[in-house]
Amino acid sequence: NSTSPAKAFEAEELVQLGATEIDMVINIGELLSGNFDYVQQDIAAVRGAIGDDALLKVILENHYLSPEQIVKGCQLAEAAGADYVKTSTGFAETGATVHFPGNQVMEGEGNLAPAAGAFTPAQRSRIVCGYQVGHAGPALESA
Repeated sequence: NSTSPAKAFEAEELVQLGATEIDMVINIGELLSGNFDYVQQDIAAVRGAIGDDALLKVILENHYLSPEQIVKGCQLAEAAGADYVKTSTGFAETGATVHFPGNQVMEGEGNLAPAAGAFTPAQRSRIVCGYQVGHAGPALESA
């Protein structure tokens, strides 16, 4: 895993070169260890480096996480200013799936979204984690 300053530097440079979206994988080891402050600060470092010039997507790698850890990862990403939460890079054994037992609906004020697409501002108080990348998920419940 790269250090937070290295991730921030790389993300900032990519935005300066024209990137409009940055994907980062959550620090799985720290999340599994319960070091939630580190995880949130790691994401916040990248968010701070890119400002509002690009979307920030945080990839959880749900294959390695319990349903509770998935929800916690979503909460940490939201608190750190992420725009999206994604389920998988596709490199884990099972990859992303809409049937993952960690599909959770949680309350929040952030502008998070399933990897399949963004919520409208009116819908952003309902956050759904666990959609398969590139596939439409179930309809959102009205907030």
